Amino acid sequence: DPQNLEKCTRLLKELQLKHIKEGFVFISPLHTFGSLYEDMDYEDGLKLCLDLLDLCDEMFVAPGWEHSVGCNREIEYCKEHEIPSSYLENVLKG
Repeated sequence: DPQNLEKCTRLLKELQLKHIKEGFVFISPLHTFGSLYEDMDYEDGLKLCLDLLDLCDEMFVAPGWEHSVGCNREIEYCKEHEIPSSYLENVLKG
């Protein structure tokens, strides 16, 4: 969904700029792996996202997550693997 990608791009930029001096690096599976979904099975793409989570200290979930099969699977994965997760509701304006 192009609108979802645009909102995630704005959110990623906002978070990275806000926390740049703290040394945080924000990675978006949508930006990293989104284009691969045209060429691979959904489950294979999701596995890439879960593998990426294994390298992360925390997951931030963007608004609209409740409508995403992938986000819900990632949230469950974080719970199962004790990876902290936070919800970024109301961070984006518009």
